[in-house]
Amino acid sequence: MVTSVQLAFTQFPISSLTPSVRNTVTVKLDYSNYVTWNFQMDLLLEGNGIVGFVNGYVPCPDKFEHSDSEKKQLITITLSRMCTNIVQLKIDLQNIKKDPESVDPYLQKIKESRDQLVVAGVTISDEDIVIVALRGLPSEYYTIKAVICGRENLVSLKELRSQLKAEETTLDETTKQISLMSTMFTQASGSSFDHGGSS
Repeated sequence: MVTSVQLAFTQFPISSLTPSVRNTVTVKLDYSNYVTWNFQMDLLLEGNGIVGFVNGYVPCPDKFEHSDSEKKQLITITLSRMCTNIVQLKIDLQNIKKDPESVDPYLQKIKESRDQLVVAGVTISDEDIVIVALRGLPSEYYTIKAVICGRENLVSLKELRSQLKAEETTLDETTKQISLMSTMFTQASGSSFDHGGSS
């Protein structure tokens, strides 16, 4: 049976509860505080005699049905900015690039970004992390990127680190050899110039 409080509630829009929701539900819902938020929402709904309409124990007469947007208002105004934060965390993860730093700090940045998403309740697969790591590599890692992407199955995170470390060592050695050859060429050119000038 519908009580007089419940009947009165059906005669005004749900949006009129908005001010009391902001004052009564002090916790903004996020991934970590559902129990507290739910307790406060229950108190608000019970205090206004409408919990039965929300949990379905009391059917609302058709002519008093509120629109979906009105129903969502009660929930929406108590949500935290977690959804916005998750989107930003995902963007941050996708935008990580390997700077002149070595492979380990680069992979650590990716791990930390992934960990932040896990704390926010978002799971990122190892395969997606491998793809993110490959996308953020500079052009000199093109060969290893092509090799890894050309495989039938993507490498594990452990394999990825090993292969990137090996490629980093190869690139460092190549850079040293080029620098040494450049120095030797410069010295040889200077020596030839000196000999040419003294004759």
